Amino acid sequence: VAEEEKIKTIRKFASKFDLVLFASDDCPYCKAFLPVVTGFAKEHGFILSVTGLDTPQGKIATKLGVRSVPTLVAISKDAAQLFELARGFISFSELQDNVVLGHAYSTEKAQSSGKR
Repeated sequence: VAEEEKIKTIRKFASKFDLVLFASDDCPYCKAFLPVVTGFAKEHGFILSVTGLDTPQGKIATKLGVRSVPTLVAISKDAAQLFELARGFISFSELQDNVVLGHAYSTEKAQSSGKR
């Protein structure tokens, strides 16, 4: 996918999904990943929430199957879809690629459910 097309796809995904990063204060990978995710969210227009697994908001992590940190998930604004984008540290470009894949999957899923 050409870089301009990739950026358009990511921004389209950002208009439909928010990001939640499950992290811990004492996790070195979380500390390293946080600026990557923050920069990514700002650059592409995502709303980003950061929470721990042991917080009231983090209790939803157990229901989502999140057991380790850092874990980054995308949740659709209508809360109907959820995608794990990263478990552990990944680079900015890997995060871009994962979001493009998430967009393709969510589009395919929407089209297949619309045909039924």
